[in-house]
Parts: sequence; C-alpha cells; structure tokens
Amino acid sequence: IARFKVCEDAVAFSSGYLANLGAVTAVAGRGDAVFSDSLNHASIVDACRLSGAEVSVFPHLDVEALDAALARCAAHRRRLVATDGVFSMDGDVADLPRLLETCRRRRAFLMVDEAHSTGVCGATGRGLCERFGCDAPELCVGTFSKALGSSGGFVAGSATMVEYLRQKARTFMFDTAPAPSTAAAAEKALEILVSEPWRVAALRSNAALFCQLAGLPAPQSAIVPVEIGDEGEAMELSRRLESHGFVVPAMRYPSVARGQARLRVAFSAAHTEAQVRALAECLASFMRPSRAQFPKAQDGGDPSPTA
Repeated sequence: IARFKVCEDAVAFSSGYLANLGAVTAVAGRGDAVFSDSLNHASIVDACRLSGAEVSVFPHLDVEALDAALARCAAHRRRLVATDGVFSMDGDVADLPRLLETCRRRRAFLMVDEAHSTGVCGATGRGLCERFGCDAPELCVGTFSKALGSSGGFVAGSATMVEYLRQKARTFMFDTAPAPSTAAAAEKALEILVSEPWRVAALRSNAALFCQLAGLPAPQSAIVPVEIGDEGEAMELSRRLESHGFVVPAMRYPSVARGQARLRVAFSAAHTEAQVRALAECLASFMRPSRAQFPKAQDGGDPSPTA
C-alpha cells in the first residue's frame, strides 16, 4: 500500500469506515478543531463527532471558506481538515493542491479519503496525488472495497504518522484484523492494477462515453449521477433498469438531501462499449420527455478518457 501510494508507511484496518474513524479520533480530540466538507461521507462525519473536537463544516469544495474557518480557529491546539477525494454521491473531485497549500499555510493536518479515487484517478490509478502531480496529505485514507474489489481499509502517510496511528487509533488496536483471504485478494488486486494500467483508462473511457451519449457533463471519476429529484421516481427508474439487466441504485435521503434523489451510475473497466451504449439508450427511453438534463442518447465516437 505504501509503495502504491508513494508514502513511507501504511496501516490496514478491517474496513474503510473504521480507517476514517480511527484516523480522525487519533489525531483530533478535546481542545482541537476539525474541519469537514459538507458532503463528506458518513464515516468522516461520524469520526468528527466522536473525536470530541470542535467541528466546523465548510461549504462543499469551498477552499476560501475553509481558509477563513482555519483562521478563526488559530488558537486551537491542533487542527485537522478532512475531506473526500472523490465525493461518493456526485463523483466530483476535491482540489487537492489548493487544500494542501491552505493547510500548510494555516499549519493544519490534511486527511483525504481516497475510497473512490484509488484505482480511478491518475494515469495508473494511484489517486489524486498522481492526478494533480502534488505531494501526499498527512493522512491518505482508502478502502479495498471499491476499485480493488475486496474489503478492508488503510491509512498511508509518513512513518511517524502511521506508527502513531498503530499506537493511538482505537479502531486498529481493538478491532479484529482483516481476514487473510481479503488481505490476499486486496494485495493481488493492487498487483493487477499496477501491472495493467490500461484498466484505469478503460474505466474512464466508459464513463466519458456514457456522459457523451446521455448529454451529461464530462465525468470527473467513475461515478456519474443522473439527477431525478423525486425519490419515488428514482426508485421506479432503478427497478425498471434492473428488469432490463442494469444495476443502477437510486440514492435518496438520507444519502442525499430530500428532493435530490438521483441514479448513481458507477463504471468499471469490465463494462463493454455495447453495454454502455445500451444503458444510455435504455435510460433515455425511461426518462420523461420533458427532463431536459437527460436528452435522448445520441450515437457518437468513443471520447478520450478524462484526466
């Protein structure tokens, strides 16, 4: 993991959820301040609450608001900024270079959860550092249960930080270790990802093709949301798609805000171009004609993968 993430060391947890809980609560506590993006995953939200630190939620992807919040909390003993790398409901990406600059200038730790960017972002799937060509944050969290197809989580970072987590993260110290079978599966998946980087390009090509056919904005990751709004309608569309062979879950409250239900399309390198085109055609035929944000799919060439 450490070699893959280009960090000095890494520690494995039995789930990505526990990796976030362990990292945040080990680094921040009473007398500290934590800063959380408003659309962070529930595991980060819970970790911030459980830490006992003062919690400040900043508007989604608003680095200027984060900077102002950090300035207001300059007297706190320790400050930790926690954010998703790729956000799980919208598929959009945190501005890692700006976050790093802001945190270093304000003398704050930065934790990035790369659950949805590992195996997806960067030329070889190493995540946001590779995508942006920048340094790693102090805490790089990830999971084996997304692109790597196993289970478990990890935190990578400096040797000092990782050893600190081994001694202080309660979800590492007092939890059962990952099962040998899942650890071996994750290790093999990493080996395949490193040796076959074409899979990363294929995944992004599939997502880009779907968005082109569907008339949606170019994707930033493997996650493509199709906004519906009404929760009942989103559930019905999901059921109809499944009846035609497409598993596209409907995301609704509390995963997203009320009235913001959407279909969450997630692509992999294993999907074929024919499958991507068939999904776009099928979904377009189910959508109401008046729904402007998803026009009828148009045939077109295979676009280049996104950055």
